[in-house]
Amino acid sequence: IDGCNSEGIRIENSENIILQNITTKNTQSISVRFNNSRKSALINSELSYSYGMMVAVYATNDDYTLTPSDIFIQNNVFSDTTPSQSNAVAIGGCRTVVSHNKFIDCCLSGTGGSSECIIEYNLFEGGNRFITDGGMVYLGGFITRGHHVRYNLFHMFKATHQAVYFDTKGSGMYSYGNVISTLGAWTNSHKGWYSSSGHGNVCYAN
Repeated sequence: IDGCNSEGIRIENSENIILQNITTKNTQSISVRFNNSRKSALINSELSYSYGMMVAVYATNDDYTLTPSDIFIQNNVFSDTTPSQSNAVAIGGCRTVVSHNKFIDCCLSGTGGSSECIIEYNLFEGGNRFITDGGMVYLGGFITRGHHVRYNLFHMFKATHQAVYFDTKGSGMYSYGNVISTLGAWTNSHKGWYSSSGHGNVCYAN
């Protein structure tokens, strides 16, 4: 899918959908969107240079009911976001799993309305060269809670200042078993782990 003027793929109100071996680039909006869907996955795909997010997971009321969405983002390559969009993947809902992916010059975020998601065994290289206040993994906002960021490799920072950033109102989140390497040119500005205005967050064994 190349040069789509809107969303590349939208999965809505569905279950048991597998997207495999997908290639998207130059998408003007979100490349792959899961909207109020469950038990579905994006695997073994390559997404690059999107003017919107490459993958977005949206779920209604999961943050209140903690109903698992069971969306899996696995074994993909994400690369080269544009100046207007720093996040390759934006997670929402409850129990979204992002694992074994490669993020090249792009980031992951989870903001208000995401709970108990797992981000594990990913390679984050470069971050995003267009932003300075952000994280390779950025989690924060109201009703952002219970995430586990574990066993990832963060390498070769460019402009993104934090590897793991737990921001405003995020609570009960964990960062452990991660490797953070080569902070970059602005080493006095970069942080391996940063928690701001949250509570009950834990960082250990990184």
